[in-house]
Amino acid sequence: MNNLESLKSTYASMPDFKLIRLASTAFHISKEAQELLRAEFIKRNIEVELITEDPDANDEEIFDDLGDTDINVELVVIAFFNDYYVAVMAKNILESENIHSFISDVNTNFSNLLGIFKSYGNNNRLSVSSNDVHNAINKLRDAGYEKFLS
Repeated sequence: MNNLESLKSTYASMPDFKLIRLASTAFHISKEAQELLRAEFIKRNIEVELITEDPDANDEEIFDDLGDTDINVELVVIAFFNDYYVAVMAKNILESENIHSFISDVNTNFSNLLGIFKSYGNNNRLSVSSNDVHNAINKLRDAGYEKFLS
């Protein structure tokens, strides 16, 4: 069995929620793995968008929009995650509310062959601007992420 057939079999054996989590970080997997993931979603009749571009890749644009604004802003860690995918979902909740956030200190093991991205330990730290701490914590608490809050 070649790597793509093995990956196809792996996707077929994964529960829906894990595939959906993988879709939120599809930019970490190869184009071939993305296509296999899309095919598995079609097979299961699940409509979900694959995030194929790293949302953090455009962080410079955030600061370009500030113009002459003083950007001496302190970042505050508001949550810790042992699962990178859960951290990304929390980040996406904040970004949807226009609260810019950053995931840092990620210890990872990335395998292009399997198209799987794993992190180990409680090393995924979600940070926001000191100006957004209260609002961000409330949004995450409302979304059910209270156990991860620092």
